[in-house]
Amino acid sequence: MVKPTLHTIRLKRGSKVIFLPKLLSLENQYKQGIKWLIKYAKKGTLSSFQQKLNNELQNTLKKHSKSILERNKVYSLLLDSRPYLYLIKYH
Repeated sequence: MVKPTLHTIRLKRGSKVIFLPKLLSLENQYKQGIKWLIKYAKKGTLSSFQQKLNNELQNTLKKHSKSILERNKVYSLLLDSRPYLYLIKYH
C-alpha cells in the first residue's frame, strides 16, 4: 500500500528552498496514503469512480500506480536534501 513514512518541511535558507524530512505517525501515514489514492483515482480515465479506484488499487499492488510515483518523488526530494539534515533540530 502507499504509506509514506516521511513528510517534507519547506525551509528557506537565503534564496534557496530546502525540503527537510519529518517522520509521520502511523495514523498520518494512512491518511496521506488514502489521500493520494483518491486523488489519483479521480484523475483516471474510466467512467465511474468505483472503476477508477479499483484500477488505482490494482496498479498500486503491481507497484506502478501514480500514487507510488508520488511517494517516490517525495523520497527523492528528501534524498537531495541530505546535506541539510543538521537543520532538523531547529524545527
